[in-house]
Amino acid sequence: MGAAAGVPTRRDAGRAVPRGGARHWRPDLVVFEPTSYAGPLVAALLSVPAVRHIHGVDMTYQARDIVPEVLAPTAARLGLDGCAVLGDLAVDPCPPSMQIPAEVERVTVGYVPYNGRAVLPRWLWEPPDRPRIALTWGATTTSVGGAKSFLPPRVVAALAGADAEIVVAVGRDDLERLGPVPDGVRAVTGVALHQLLPTCSALIHQGGFGGTLTGVHHGVPQLVLPQLPDQVFGAARLATAGPDGPHMIPPVFAWDGTDLVMMTKRGSRTVANLRRAACARAALGTARDVVLVDGPVSLREPAELPGRIRALFDRLPLNPDRVPGVIALCLRPERISAWRGLPEIPGRTVMSGGDWLG
Repeated sequence: MGAAAGVPTRRDAGRAVPRGGARHWRPDLVVFEPTSYAGPLVAALLSVPAVRHIHGVDMTYQARDIVPEVLAPTAARLGLDGCAVLGDLAVDPCPPSMQIPAEVERVTVGYVPYNGRAVLPRWLWEPPDRPRIALTWGATTTSVGGAKSFLPPRVVAALAGADAEIVVAVGRDDLERLGPVPDGVRAVTGVALHQLLPTCSALIHQGGFGGTLTGVHHGVPQLVLPQLPDQVFGAARLATAGPDGPHMIPPVFAWDGTDLVMMTKRGSRTVANLRRAACARAALGTARDVVLVDGPVSLREPAELPGRIRALFDRLPLNPDRVPGVIALCLRPERISAWRGLPEIPGRTVMSGGDWLG
């Protein structure tokens, strides 16, 4: 994997393609996971269909214009002009309300939670006697994002005194990083989410697709604290699919003195949800210093915006002067809450009813 999720480096693309075994076996179909680009290369070499098996929100679709260039030297060595990097068909276990629109053929299938082999611990045999909150942190976030991306100790501290049973389910290395936990917190390793979540009232996690879709499958409310680009992307799709109005994490926005202005494609799920419920919450900043902005949202044509606002989007991917089908989302703040890098404190709300609080 390259620096951008779903984009291979030239070194990745140059790794051996298993053409000898494929030619000997002569498959009728090649199924590949989204970042295993040997799959579509072999399919093109053998002139058979390639099926891409997505494992969450379709991240690699975003790289569809970049990957062919990266794969070009490998394709040339194989005597190919290129290959279908998105496959001829995609098998998609992501709920349609979460999935991004894309110009590919998808077959939607039900997500089947399976988080690996595990022994069901005795404490999970009986239902909890008070609300149980699961806190998990995936397997690779800390190794990729570094120690600063490991938030469970801060989450545990923030939940201190809550009338709930907190279960921290992490890998062995992360269990050591967690350290001692207070009373009322159970820290475990080796527990499968598909066994734990049916007993839980809430799930807090970093936003991996396995945890996200397992939580969706079991209908468990989720608080996502994304640390990596694919997690931010998936968390935004999860929140936007909610029934109570979209929750947005805009990578880029502008402030015109009255409204928070964002751009998106007019055919997006966010726009569809906003037409149904014309209010939203936008989350700005980092997970450690988040600002939540709540208020009504109006959809406006970019041409209606002041020139100084349009100019701010000049060099962005969704520049409405270059990209067709873009619409502006204008969120007028009625309530703003600021975390300011601190745990639970009074005075978090800095705007209420559209008025700044002194």
